[in-house]
Amino acid sequence: MSQFYYPDTLVQIEFCTNCRGFWLDADEIKEIRNVLRYSKKMGKRSDRMNIVTGSVIKKRLIAVVGRVVGAMRA
Repeated sequence: MSQFYYPDTLVQIEFCTNCRGFWLDADEIKEIRNVLRYSKKMGKRSDRMNIVTGSVIKKRLIAVVGRVVGAMRA
């Protein structure tokens, strides 16, 4: 299991190198959603977060979280 922080937050995310799954603690998806809303409001693009992280795993997580947040809005 490895850990990293979601870009521009203190949200710590766990990544299983065996099953390639991500784990978030209670309310962390809400915090990430708030960061994405704020970034959108401020005119920042999620592509910027991809450049900042530079990691394939983190880029994949950003895409997954984006889909989850999109599904929650529907």
